[in-house]
Amino acid sequence: MEEKRVNRDEILNYLMGLRHVTAPVAIAENNLRRNQDLYDKAKKKWWLPIGICVVFTIGYMSMVGDGDKAIMTGNQFGGVGGLLVFGGLTVLFLYLKFSKQGKLKRSVDGSTDILMQEKSNPEYQNGLNGFPAKFYHYSEIYRLWKLISEGRAETLKEAYNLLETQHFYEDQLSMQEEMRNLQQDIAFTGKVTAVASVVSAINTTRIANKR
Repeated sequence: MEEKRVNRDEILNYLMGLRHVTAPVAIAENNLRRNQDLYDKAKKKWWLPIGICVVFTIGYMSMVGDGDKAIMTGNQFGGVGGLLVFGGLTVLFLYLKFSKQGKLKRSVDGSTDILMQEKSNPEYQNGLNGFPAKFYHYSEIYRLWKLISEGRAETLKEAYNLLETQHFYEDQLSMQEEMRNLQQDIAFTGKVTAVASVVSAINTTRIANKR
């Protein structure tokens, strides 16, 4: 956008237009992110109950296989019952798990298609003309609009520079937060290790004294 003889209201109207153009893409990205998160969580669910059922199924299978095959003992009858119960639960849990995963995967694929369609929209593509690609996102455009509307920047160039500075400090704060979390984790791990060492030393001493 040419900034010669462009006043503040014209810049705000221009950015507001870009907000309307990029909003559908931002919505599609949020939907995809939410569906992907649900799908990733679903892939991790049900494995514990499935594993438990598999263990019991194998155990009851061994019970059925024990003893005289010609005569079914009470223990084997119990094994058959347990095999049917836990085998059935295993199949049920697997069905529920992969059925849910399949549904969520289709949602992810559908959200991906919608996002691609929104990004290929000619109006969205035209908005990139003369606008920095790194700022071409609804959230970034909103922040630029906010800087201009609050009078913190008079031109788009000033707004770009100020937003760059904000990103820099945000990255620094994020890195500092990560470092604090890492240091806390190291300190906690050190305490746990120290306690474990003391307990191990006490146990070693007790064993030595018993000898």
